[in-house]
Amino acid sequence: MPTNALTRRSAISAIGGSMVGLAGCSTTDGDGGDSGDGNATDGSDGATLSEEYPPGVTDDGLDDTQAIVDATKTALVENGYDVTSTLVSGSAENAIEQRYRSSLDQKRHFFRFDSSSSTIVSYAESDRTYRKTSQGGETDYASRATEQSIADLHTSADIVAMLGSPESLGGILDRGRFVPDAMAEYNGRDVVAFEFDGVVADQIQGTIEDPSGKLLVSPEGVVFDAALSMTVSSDGNAQAYETTFTINALGSVDVQRPSWVGEQF
Repeated sequence: MPTNALTRRSAISAIGGSMVGLAGCSTTDGDGGDSGDGNATDGSDGATLSEEYPPGVTDDGLDDTQAIVDATKTALVENGYDVTSTLVSGSAENAIEQRYRSSLDQKRHFFRFDSSSSTIVSYAESDRTYRKTSQGGETDYASRATEQSIADLHTSADIVAMLGSPESLGGILDRGRFVPDAMAEYNGRDVVAFEFDGVVADQIQGTIEDPSGKLLVSPEGVVFDAALSMTVSSDGNAQAYETTFTINALGSVDVQRPSWVGEQF
């Protein structure tokens, strides 16, 4: 199993006990290039909203969330990608942020994992994987033969393999109510901007407060930006939950070799 899968799933498992049936920004990190954050703007080339509905979307909202997950997963598998995701469960202390940059053309794959207690960076190219771990004021480096080809790592990375899970995009789409609102533009692409219409309450244990969300989906069904956050109160205890998923770049992605790889190896 890839290093990033072990890292992410272990952290999610540790967080999971506090999630009361719930689940989850990109950074400029100096370990893999600039963030490439995307921005959405109003307006498009005159496309009519209803004519641009993605698969699984009707006037009333998301009719088939699996169709949207599948379209997004296919886009990631077939292209280079730069994706960030965040999962907050209960409090800021239970927060993880991840960034994936992968290029089939360059045969390079980058992964960064940030939590309140540690930062792990993994970079793979050709037949070697390099790892930098910072924890407790100490930093360790390691290098080993890559267990998978870059092509396999590209498609098996958790951001792809677990896309439909409650801790990722699937949780946003299944727990939030989104209604198509207007055509917009995101990084030069036409997208359908959705209005947030609340949370599916029967999936949540407790009283929901301050819910918010956003969703941008291309007419082909690819989610470029999605988020869902809320505070859940139960027995006098209020806990914060947030999930985000953002495609910063899709297609030709430049995955830079981190400077520490050359310095350490």
